[in-house]
Amino acid sequence: MALDGVRNAAYERALAKHVTPESVVLDLGAGVGILGLLAAKHGARHVYCVEPQDLGALSTEIAEANGWADQVTFLHGRIEELELPEKVDVIVSAMTGNVLFNEDLLPTVFHARDEHLREGGVLIPSTAAIDVMPVASPKMIRRHLDCWAEPHLGLDLSPARRYATNAIVFRDAGLRGAEPLGETTELFTTDLETMAYRKLDVTAELRVVEAGMCDGIAAWLRMKLGDEWLSTGPFDPAVHWSASFVPVDPAVAVKEGDTIEFRLLRPPYGDWVWRLRCGDEMRQGSTMFGKPLSTAIANSRDEASPKATERARAVSAVISALDGTRTVAAIAEQIRQQFPDLFATEQRVENFVRQMIRTHSRS
Repeated sequence: MALDGVRNAAYERALAKHVTPESVVLDLGAGVGILGLLAAKHGARHVYCVEPQDLGALSTEIAEANGWADQVTFLHGRIEELELPEKVDVIVSAMTGNVLFNEDLLPTVFHARDEHLREGGVLIPSTAAIDVMPVASPKMIRRHLDCWAEPHLGLDLSPARRYATNAIVFRDAGLRGAEPLGETTELFTTDLETMAYRKLDVTAELRVVEAGMCDGIAAWLRMKLGDEWLSTGPFDPAVHWSASFVPVDPAVAVKEGDTIEFRLLRPPYGDWVWRLRCGDEMRQGSTMFGKPLSTAIANSRDEASPKATERARAVSAVISALDGTRTVAAIAEQIRQQFPDLFATEQRVENFVRQMIRTHSRS
């Protein structure tokens, strides 16, 4: 990450645009301080590098080696627990995570923005977007799904496959060999200088331009650094961030001119939920089902049981409702009305909702 030439060069161009001899810069999640040192290189009056890991000795040595020991201050700790000596003019960070939300880093960025950035100050990056594309990638399916269905040294591991179909795949270069079946579509965009951390729930229509078997959706982050956009897509120059592969299982046959409706949802600190619809075909998944849970919840993925399928839909409905604005009672009433035959008593509905909240939310 520290030696990511493509990323660092783009960040440097943004810093060159915004840093002046009067600028005070915060490098948030600094690591060894590469971005902060680039700010110093472009003449910042002072740079504060904040990093939770204790890398101070190495970071200080690097600053001294470049002649900026008096210009750069390294602070070990979380920004939420530190006091900076002064407000800053620029906050630079790489704390966006894969597909923006995956590592829940944005709350830290927003805390730094709200507490330490001067009025009229600049965030780098300032804007972020999520792009998606339907793809055919038999290699990804073989590597991450079908491998579980094949005997291994005489062992049957096939029960694991149903969990794998609900796991979003990150950091696999194999996605770069996927066949694009549609155009790149912007699913979500936000102004990081004003955004609050809320539930992601977005839907877009993806236009198919190539016939094939859609077995996944590629999703990736794009961010604005100064005047330019840096994309982490599977067909862009490689950076340390990765595109993701959202499985569509079983694959859906698509033809040129088709429209795919794709919905992606994620509450803060929760699980991803996705749904794909093309014509009469519909697929859905959630990372909640990508990990072994209690038998009652795991069985909700058994498509042979109509009641289990209804329970799976109820799980998705609860996850969708976890936006931090509704009480347990309000969500339980919604679920009771939406699924009147699923729960015998109101207390069972409420218990179900509380179980989902414990699983999918830290609040």
